[in-house]
Amino acid sequence: MEKRGVTRDSLRTRPYRHLVTLIVLSVTGILAFLVFIPHTDFGLQKDDWSTLENVLYLNFGRVLWAMCLAVITLACYYDYLPWTNGLLSHGFWTPFTRLTYGAYLCHPLIIKLTAGNEFQFYQFSGEDLTLRCIANVVLAYAASLGLWCLIERPTMTFSTAMLKSGKRTSQTRKQEGQGA
Repeated sequence: MEKRGVTRDSLRTRPYRHLVTLIVLSVTGILAFLVFIPHTDFGLQKDDWSTLENVLYLNFGRVLWAMCLAVITLACYYDYLPWTNGLLSHGFWTPFTRLTYGAYLCHPLIIKLTAGNEFQFYQFSGEDLTLRCIANVVLAYAASLGLWCLIERPTMTFSTAMLKSGKRTSQTRKQEGQGA
């Protein structure tokens, strides 16, 4: 995009700001719609959706979600959403970003382990789902922290030391070759 003249500074004109504001508001509305629309097929209204509505939501919901997040990401990159960008790029999130992949790997194990140790069937309620969600997140990140301390960090330290010693060896060989 920069080769075509689209840079962070070239998009600072007033019409672009209004257009991006309109797009971000639309995207926020779509995200809210995607979050709250499943509630219309719950409780007393259960199974009110037609097959077409189910298929449309299941096929396009995640794609729309990803596209909306991409629009917000681009708006943050081009500095149209400075508050959102400041919140999402704050240093508070750094430890969580380092543990996220480990939590992604551990969470199915945590869910299966907790479900396998239950004495009775799940009784679904709002409180139960909330507590299970919080417990799964906390346990997955705790397991991810253990993986990070026991595997990832030592591997990073070892590989960094190996790369540094490899550079020193090649530099030493170059120096010896020049001195001869």
